[in-house]
Amino acid sequence: MSEISASAESGAERLLDAAAALIAAAPFCWLATPGEGGSVSARPMGRLSPHPRKTNWTLSFVTDGRSRKSVELRHADRVTLVFDGATRSQFAALSGVAKICAGRDEVESRWRPDFDQYFPTRADRQNAVFVDVAADRMELWIKGVTPEPFGMRTTVLLREADGRWRML
Repeated sequence: MSEISASAESGAERLLDAAAALIAAAPFCWLATPGEGGSVSARPMGRLSPHPRKTNWTLSFVTDGRSRKSVELRHADRVTLVFDGATRSQFAALSGVAKICAGRDEVESRWRPDFDQYFPTRADRQNAVFVDVAADRMELWIKGVTPEPFGMRTTVLLREADGRWRML
């Protein structure tokens, strides 16, 4: 491995570590999907996944399969998740393909008792689905990690077919 590629790889790892820390600390994010007539729909979501490095950058959510969000997800090729750090100097936008995971066995295997508050009736629970978003692109603004001046330039990471990330 050349010095240039080793340096680029360590830079990508530093960015991935910073993005993972931001995401792991954020209880919520915004999920943006293509909406009707070319519009964009965005809504806050509570992330369910453990640390993103442990899930190979697949982030999961639970939602109602009858919702407008679910309809949009069924028609979406790609979605974007936007995370905002508590310090207001950390932001990450992850894009990827969303997959709806439904079916009684799938939902029961992933169900946690704290979801009952959002799905209080049996009918609600029967319509619950999980959404997995496999990130393949990141746009990062993380003060002290991404290039200065902060916020003036987007740092982009792309996932290669072999699963490795590279900086654009």
